[in-house]
Amino acid sequence: MTEGDVVLTPRQVPPFSDWLVCGVSTQLHHEVVGFDDVIEPSHSDFGASGLKAPSKALLGVIGSISPERHGRLLQRLGAFLQSPSSA
Repeated sequence: MTEGDVVLTPRQVPPFSDWLVCGVSTQLHHEVVGFDDVIEPSHSDFGASGLKAPSKALLGVIGSISPERHGRLLQRLGAFLQSPSSA
């Protein structure tokens, strides 16, 4: 999968059945320092995370969006997450 892919996920969140998807990977060599947050067995929240072995949370890619739309969505998400009303 790549940025901008449209994927299927097996769950929905009320009240609008939307998801804010966060990828989980065991490919630590792909870590983006200062952006990614590595969770290791030595961390206090590792046990509660449910992470035990490599897994796949997404069902697969069904299409993709344009790089322009992807950029707009990232900008809007960033602005939303930084706004006081989203806290």
